[in-house]
Amino acid sequence: MKMTTKQQGDKMEDKENRRYSSEGRWWLYGSILYLLTGIFSLAYALLAHWSGDFWKCTYLVGGCISFSVFALLPLLLPLCIWVFAHRKVVASPKFRLSIAMLSAILAFMIHLFLTIDLFLLHFFGYHINGLVVNLLLTPGGFESMGLDWHSLLPGGCMIVLLVALEILLAWWCLTENKAEKVANKLMRHSPLAWIAMATFAICFIVTLGCGGVASFKAYVPVMESMDTYPLFPNIRMRHFLRAIGMKENTNREFALQGENRNTSLNYPSAPITRKAHEKTNIVWLVAESLRADMLTSEIMPNAWRMASRGWRFPLHFSGGNGTRPGMFSMFYGLYANNWNAFLRSSRSPLVLDWFKEDGAAFLCQTSAKFTYPEFDRTIFSGVKPEDMKEYGKGKAWERDIDNANAAADFIRRQKGESPFFLFCFFECTHAPYSFPENEALRKDYLQSINYALVSQKDASRLYNRSVNAAHHLDVQLDRIFKALEESEALDNTIVILTGDHGEEFYEKGRLGHNSAFTQEQMHVPLVLLAPGLKPNVYEGISHHTDIVPTLAPFLGVENPVDDYSVGGNLLDSGYRRNFFVSCGWDTAAIVTQTRKFVLSLGSRRLISQQTLTTFDDVPVKGEDFIKDNIETVTKAQHDMTQFVIKRKK
Repeated sequence: MKMTTKQQGDKMEDKENRRYSSEGRWWLYGSILYLLTGIFSLAYALLAHWSGDFWKCTYLVGGCISFSVFALLPLLLPLCIWVFAHRKVVASPKFRLSIAMLSAILAFMIHLFLTIDLFLLHFFGYHINGLVVNLLLTPGGFESMGLDWHSLLPGGCMIVLLVALEILLAWWCLTENKAEKVANKLMRHSPLAWIAMATFAICFIVTLGCGGVASFKAYVPVMESMDTYPLFPNIRMRHFLRAIGMKENTNREFALQGENRNTSLNYPSAPITRKAHEKTNIVWLVAESLRADMLTSEIMPNAWRMASRGWRFPLHFSGGNGTRPGMFSMFYGLYANNWNAFLRSSRSPLVLDWFKEDGAAFLCQTSAKFTYPEFDRTIFSGVKPEDMKEYGKGKAWERDIDNANAAADFIRRQKGESPFFLFCFFECTHAPYSFPENEALRKDYLQSINYALVSQKDASRLYNRSVNAAHHLDVQLDRIFKALEESEALDNTIVILTGDHGEEFYEKGRLGHNSAFTQEQMHVPLVLLAPGLKPNVYEGISHHTDIVPTLAPFLGVENPVDDYSVGGNLLDSGYRRNFFVSCGWDTAAIVTQTRKFVLSLGSRRLISQQTLTTFDDVPVKGEDFIKDNIETVTKAQHDMTQFVIKRKK
């Protein structure tokens, strides 16, 4: 039976309505999600360092408008399923509910990622990166964050609210009839969809082009903003721009050697020869996040007393602003950009190999985990599992008591027939800076740390918590010092006391560590007691990479230092350090006696992290550090690649 003209018209109208219904629902849902995500985009833009530069403002505004669409790209998956499904399937309530749930899950994951990323950027100055992923995926990583319920509870509540909001929004837009009516009106009578898509396309193209030209011309104002938005694409236009006659500027685009998987170890660079030497023990004491200014007669009187019997290094600096680079640099005597090469090879440091050759008894202890960072596969990979102990029960200050007691017992058990190697890693000085309340040295301290609410106004009381934790640590260190004195082992024992890195309390705008190369995050104490060593205060700059070369002569090593380290013997009157390199996850700092130059580690794509300050972190403008210090930069690059070699493909 042939349809009448009216029936044909009704059928076409029904088909048109279905099209508007399908497209309109997604247009409405996408518009609301865009506005919600736009809040995150605006927050990123506000955290950027704005200036009056036209092109920088163009990049930031264009990125703010286009980033929200880019962030929502995963939602193309449910959209494609909806569009390509048969119309009868689309009409099914179960199908629409399933797509709504899938969309809600994806939107939740996107917004949760942006929330966490903004938190990290605001407090620590970096996006979610390999450091954060490594922290979450490596056993013991999450525990090392030092979070308690005061911080976790608000985060948990936020997640619940965010899940509820995402489900409600997706359910209403993609299943409710009222949403369909609103969506159809928008699609029929408004050109907003086309205007919005055109605006996004223009802003996206302008932002990419602005970044590409800035990278080609090394235009610093724009390049400083190119990591404002996480995972936002940047392009290179070198061939095209050269073809149209533009001249490239590469003077400021420089990166230190980072991770290169096509490498093998060249460590040591020459066979180590050792002569006969006196039996020497070592007690290596490292405190998490211990700042240099904690070593005073008021805060740590027992450690100060021991320091007066040996050498103290007031200008000592870590090899990084985190535990991994700090520990790596002190045990290997190398810069921490080589971490992954040693991790892949499970190569232990030479200093531990030398003690094994001497038949030493080992006890390596931590109040944290040996698995995070992966010290069980690097520094202590050559130590027997039964000689490694983790203290994981109780609060950090309680674990440190157990750590110190076991260390003191180990010292007392030694009979003097063979040397011993004792390593202790203490955790109470790590956030949240744990200590028993009845031992508080400074009473005006922050009672608990809620990272969702803590701010710069809490700086002094946060610092006081750290002081109290260091004071508690000092009591535990005294147990070890007394055990050495009582067992009469001190005369043939090397004692090292230091921190893996420092800690900042908003002095330069950040909290904690791993976020910048400020004095507060790198400056740590170093105390060295050794047989025959008279008390002294070292006047020059010292660095974690100097520790192993300083120990080597006591262990009979005859090789020149360049065969196994980039540091030097601090007890050698002819040695003075002119610069050092401190490494983070993807950035590094070259520090001279007057300047501190921070730059990218292993990537030439961006110079957004390049900053130049004085030694004490005062910004410096108008200087070209690389040009003015080319010998230092060249030497730094050489030292960072000296003990790895590229494999032939």
